[in-house]
Amino acid sequence: MKTFPAFHALTARRVVIAGGGEAASRKARLAAQAGARITFVASELSAALVKEWRGAAEFDARRPTPELFAGAALAFIALDDETHAVDLAAMARAAGVPVNVVDRPDQSDFFTPSIIDRGDIVVGVSTG
Repeated sequence: MKTFPAFHALTARRVVIAGGGEAASRKARLAAQAGARITFVASELSAALVKEWRGAAEFDARRPTPELFAGAALAFIALDDETHAVDLAAMARAAGVPVNVVDRPDQSDFFTPSIIDRGDIVVGVSTG
């Protein structure tokens, strides 16, 4: 086993998601199912994301800083620009926040497994 399997209690805790497309929205759906408060950080948001999350999430278009991540339970970085993704991951880590860089396991502190949710029973399946 190369990684430690764990579940995070996210009820009423903030999760920061950098990105404004479908990958960001997928991570937000997972975190929201666990009761998280979602903050999207992006200079551009897809119309579909805004439509889905209006009234249910916060949107922040400011230039990201480590302070933006302060107090968050988790951060997801869902960006195509690898350099920018690495920079934002470093900011989150500087604020003491574990980071998942979508589709970049070598840049991630944690991973989201495949999930089987049957009410009171939740199973996460992952390689490694």
